[in-house]
Amino acid sequence: MNKFRFIRIGLQYALGVAFICSSPFLLEAQPKAKPELDLTFTYHLEEGTNGCAVTYVPDSELYYAVIAGNEEFPLEVFYSSGEFFGAFEAGIDTRGLWYNSKKDVLEGNGPGETGIFRQDLEKDGGVSGKES
Repeated sequence: MNKFRFIRIGLQYALGVAFICSSPFLLEAQPKAKPELDLTFTYHLEEGTNGCAVTYVPDSELYYAVIAGNEEFPLEVFYSSGEFFGAFEAGIDTRGLWYNSKKDVLEGNGPGETGIFRQDLEKDGGVSGKES
């Protein structure tokens, strides 16, 4: 192996390690703006104590909050002011929840083989049929 090729490979390796080690500092997320409002959601149903996810739907200006641990636990909906909108049965032991704006549905994940699921939204903001 040529001496210069060995140095070049060593230099590439050193630069790669340096980049990998410094990437957490380079990729640090910064908020776009300081939040203007703190919200507090108070669950109205008493089942469960393990709140696991809150997601926001911009078009309806509603927040959806779900408790993990049982498919009968609540998925509660709140106005953007924090006021209570309604409560629904989660229907799936939910471990994560997000809004898919391209499909206009809530999506989430459940434990084990449940995998990814979809929850359709009613026009008034309620939750309709559940699909896994």
